[in-house]
Amino acid sequence: MPKFLPDIAGLFCLTTFLVKSFLRNDTLLEDGDPFWHIKAGSVMVDNNALLTSDIFSHTANGTRWISHEWLSEVLMALLHRAAGLGGVVCGALLLVSLSFWILFRVTRQFAGKWVSLLCVSLAYYLCGTHLAARPHLFSWFFITVTLAILLKGGRWLYGLPFITVIWANMHGGFIFGLLLQAFFISGSLLDGLADKKLPWTSRFIHLKSPLIVLAISIAASGINPFGFELLLFPLQVTKEIFVTSIPEWQSPDLRLLWQFRYFLIFLFLVMSFRGSSLSWTERLLFVFFINAALMHARNISVMVIILTPFLARVCNQMVQKSSIKLRTNSAAKPVPLSAVTGPLFTLAVGAAFIGICTFAESFHNPFEPRHILSTQRDRIEELSTFIDANRPEGNLFNEYNLGGYLLYAIDPPPRVFIDGRADMYGEQIFSDYKRIVFSEDLRESLLNAYEIDWIVFNKNSSIVEDLRAKDQWEPVFQNDDFVVLNRIDAPTPPLHKKKPAITGRPSI
Repeated sequence: MPKFLPDIAGLFCLTTFLVKSFLRNDTLLEDGDPFWHIKAGSVMVDNNALLTSDIFSHTANGTRWISHEWLSEVLMALLHRAAGLGGVVCGALLLVSLSFWILFRVTRQFAGKWVSLLCVSLAYYLCGTHLAARPHLFSWFFITVTLAILLKGGRWLYGLPFITVIWANMHGGFIFGLLLQAFFISGSLLDGLADKKLPWTSRFIHLKSPLIVLAISIAASGINPFGFELLLFPLQVTKEIFVTSIPEWQSPDLRLLWQFRYFLIFLFLVMSFRGSSLSWTERLLFVFFINAALMHARNISVMVIILTPFLARVCNQMVQKSSIKLRTNSAAKPVPLSAVTGPLFTLAVGAAFIGICTFAESFHNPFEPRHILSTQRDRIEELSTFIDANRPEGNLFNEYNLGGYLLYAIDPPPRVFIDGRADMYGEQIFSDYKRIVFSEDLRESLLNAYEIDWIVFNKNSSIVEDLRAKDQWEPVFQNDDFVVLNRIDAPTPPLHKKKPAITGRPSI
């Protein structure tokens, strides 16, 4: 009988894609970052040139920008041109589903199908804390591929440098791939040293190929427009001012993220199981990535993806040594299942969804996200429509999360004060943004220093309440969520028809 029916990994891939597509796709556009990624990619595609300096703001205009996710941004822009935001969301969900298909197959090497299903489903649920249509989803995919190759070993290892080249041009998470290689090498060395029966030469000789591959991978990571400077990029985005201000870079609040708290408790209980035997590789991975997740909330997803196969292995040992018996009908004739039809069918369904998004103007598009920036779509579109038709003069001060959306939604876009590229704006501009928002004593002087003439912010924020009480500012637009304030004493007329704000080619 031909193998047409998908196996359990393929069914998991298809099911998760369909469920997210129809029921919970709104969460993928809850912050402003997907929008400036799309805009940056569009500018690069239009000009056939790489963005290496800022052209989007009036505060950092001309400042050098390490667009380390340039390839992801180009792909997002192309997908957006073909199928709009719905297409970008569908593409992101396809990437996530394929990542977890690979993770399921990797986990299945360590545990039975039901234990694997439980552990991978738990990982999928926890990764929802950082599920957004952004380039880091490519890191999820490449992490699972790297894990699969490292566990397979042999000649497969020589594929890792090629993966590193692509990964380094798509997202800064390629460093996790290099760390995984280093931990597998270190763990293998420590396991060999612990085995007194092995001769000294045998303890090191099997590490020759992994060490060569790691060296080539490190060299390959420099094949990008910014060279080996990307290896230092994490130091830019983890500076104190960003870590204390941007939620995803902060330590997770274990009171609010109760599911992660209970996962950690479960993890420690499993690791302390008497019958479990952790290799040195597993110990190194557990210690490093648990610490990484406790330092920065965005690393929770990376942690659970990497640790899932090894967690499943220990859980499987617990099941085998307990009285729990997972029922299987051994008498029934096994149905031949295919390992590839599940992901292939998922890709086909995803392509059909993207096709629907492409031609959605002629009929209702069920895949277009209804919520953007944690608010109803019509309210954010009301704001962008007003600014597009009646752009106030002068310099803009905008809410951090709104910057990317304003760049995306308005053509030509206004020069923003700030957007999600915090590393490019630097500590000074980011600090001044915080002072303007939160410090009543410094607010007016900084607004004058930056020559701010109009403000776009959340209607219920303290800065809006404070400025509306002053004589220098008046609202020219507001809805249930947002308000546009215009400086009354501005030297130019308060409103005028839109004018070009971003011109010229990007720096190469």
